Amino acid sequence: MSIKLELLSAIRGLTAEHRIVTQLTTAESLAQQFSVQRNTVSHYLNQLVKENRIIKINTRPVIFFDKETLEKQYQCLLANEYASIAELESAMTVKQDAFSRVIGAEDSLYRQIRQLKSAAFYPGGGLPVLLTGPTGSGKSFLARNYYQYCVDKGILKKESHFIHFNCAEYADNPELLASSLFGYKRGAFTGATQDKTGLFDEADQGMLFLDEVHRLDSKGQEKLFGYLDNGLISPIGETKKGHPVAVRLVFATTEDIQSNFLKTFIRRIPVQIEIPSLDNRTNLEKKQLVLHFYLQQVKKVKQTINVSRQVISLLSAQKFESNVGQLQNSVILSVANALARSVRTKQVITVRLSDLPQTLLQLNVNQQPITGPDKSIICLKITDSLYGITHHAESERNQIKTTFSRIIQLARTKITNEERLKTCQDGIATLCDYLVFGKVDKNGDLPLNFLKNLLAGEIQMIEQKLGMQFNGNTVVLLAHYFYNKQSLHWGLTNHERDILKELTQAVQTEDTQLQSLVTTLLMIAEQNINLPVDAIDALFLTLYFKQITNISKVERIRCLVLAHGYSTASSMANVVNKMVGSQVVDAFDMPIDISPQQIGEQINQYLSDKNVSGGLIMLVDMGSLEDVHRYIKGYIDFPIGIINNVSTQSVLTVASEIQQKNDFELIMQDPQLQITQQVKVLYPSEVHKNVIITCCLTGIGTAKQIKALHATRIRFSDQCIRVRTFM
Repeated sequence: MSIKLELLSAIRGLTAEHRIVTQLTTAESLAQQFSVQRNTVSHYLNQLVKENRIIKINTRPVIFFDKETLEKQYQCLLANEYASIAELESAMTVKQDAFSRVIGAEDSLYRQIRQLKSAAFYPGGGLPVLLTGPTGSGKSFLARNYYQYCVDKGILKKESHFIHFNCAEYADNPELLASSLFGYKRGAFTGATQDKTGLFDEADQGMLFLDEVHRLDSKGQEKLFGYLDNGLISPIGETKKGHPVAVRLVFATTEDIQSNFLKTFIRRIPVQIEIPSLDNRTNLEKKQLVLHFYLQQVKKVKQTINVSRQVISLLSAQKFESNVGQLQNSVILSVANALARSVRTKQVITVRLSDLPQTLLQLNVNQQPITGPDKSIICLKITDSLYGITHHAESERNQIKTTFSRIIQLARTKITNEERLKTCQDGIATLCDYLVFGKVDKNGDLPLNFLKNLLAGEIQMIEQKLGMQFNGNTVVLLAHYFYNKQSLHWGLTNHERDILKELTQAVQTEDTQLQSLVTTLLMIAEQNINLPVDAIDALFLTLYFKQITNISKVERIRCLVLAHGYSTASSMANVVNKMVGSQVVDAFDMPIDISPQQIGEQINQYLSDKNVSGGLIMLVDMGSLEDVHRYIKGYIDFPIGIINNVSTQSVLTVASEIQQKNDFELIMQDPQLQITQQVKVLYPSEVHKNVIITCCLTGIGTAKQIKALHATRIRFSDQCIRVRTFM
């Protein structure tokens, strides 16, 4: 064995035996133990730290622990380096609630557990809960964990009771059911010789779990209305209004809700949770359940048990009609068969395919054979935990947590900033590939397509605001990231959070546009998507956008119309934007009495929100606005052009040239913008009115008489008709 492996074995032994004495796990003490030079020992120890195999405590002297041993013992993921023993102990003693040990808590049962937590914290004694699902899916188990969660969080006292009552046992005797639940008074019926309390009183200040609640008839359901409505119960035979009790109610059923319950009963239970069958659990969860039951048997027989990987594969892939209960029985029977054989052969208990129930083997006769040699086994010891065996698979599933755990570990190593940035970006690139091309988890509260549609519009607005152009994969990648981030429940320590913030600030240094982009996206995630954002999101977005090679910062010229009036400027901008087919022109509508200083404040805000590196052209309606640039604050590294006497035509001219990507100077020198105002007065020409012509062949006299006659009549009318005479 090499000295490197001997060092690892020695540290592992000291850690496992709880002999964590500082002077025994330093480079100096290990060098003396193995009679090797100290610098050689330090070299190998640092290699083991980088290989993620031991933990380094940066005290004086430096102390080392075996990482795998501590992670299995304390059931947690640990970093490679810590500043002190206290920091390591803090990381190992993070208190987890009762649900954290439930298999599938972050997968198939994530939403269900989230609903239970919501019901637990609802004021006024919580909300009643109805659990639905097939037999053996784990409803009773989840109800007990719900009770323990309430105790852990101080919602229920430690001395409170959890009462489990199966309604099926009393389905044919409603009176007995009522007396069991609510109690009875002496003389209430024949045989009631004394008062008796019911389960509601026993569960007072605790939790009552009514299993198989669908076996209650309509009268039985109605008896619960009083408590669900006002918190009062009345024992059978009591003449008073009843007395109050504080009981958290959990119901469970295997039947269809709409067909087996009164609508008035169902509407009183706002939290209705469906538990998936074993077939609808993930492959990882099925494997964890198998290993969990075998670990239970290890503790039962108090011996190490070897389990063939073929057995694990077959049980994980098998369909069980009775769900988890049938799976557990299959495990128990396989261990019993293996135990009987080990007694005869005096060998270690080893579970093989032949030890499984014959019914399972017969069901798999026509299926594809299980690959892998039978001698490939998993060794399960009394000291093992499910977390210690499967946490590597868990970390592979949760790539976001795995990636950022490595980034945090990397930050503690002594490498250059360039190397650290390069490694971080490589990790983010790998994570992005996994998010987009990996298997999509069906656990997100917000649907993936919803996030894609929402982010598509937001990204388009950001591109216009910041003058950027992203590649087509950006929306897809961000949607997958935030979708997967929903199911990540990682409580960062203050030290971890500080590390991520420092890395983010280092990458964003002297890149104000990147900082603005990340800030905008975080605000969108928090306000529009309602996701709590943290240092992980900030660093992910920073590293992702930092490394995009085809992101182009367009040196875009901005066009801004400033005009007095209710909608003068915005009307011109809307017309021009429609004519050019894109959002090129922005507008400020200003009241008549606004001051240049106030206009300057609006422009300063506009400049802080927009990318104006290509220049700003302002079209104004009054000469007094020409001096508004004097009120622009900060360092100006872009040209500003001001065009007076704004009109729709001048705005259209500027917008068209911006779309053609003409230079700033070329736009400002456009002849159409240089034309001075022309004044011209137009007078109307003589208008010929209606005419009546009178003619007479005998002479002009008759014509004049006719003219006079018409003229007299026309004066009394509203018409204006000229009458001419001809001979």
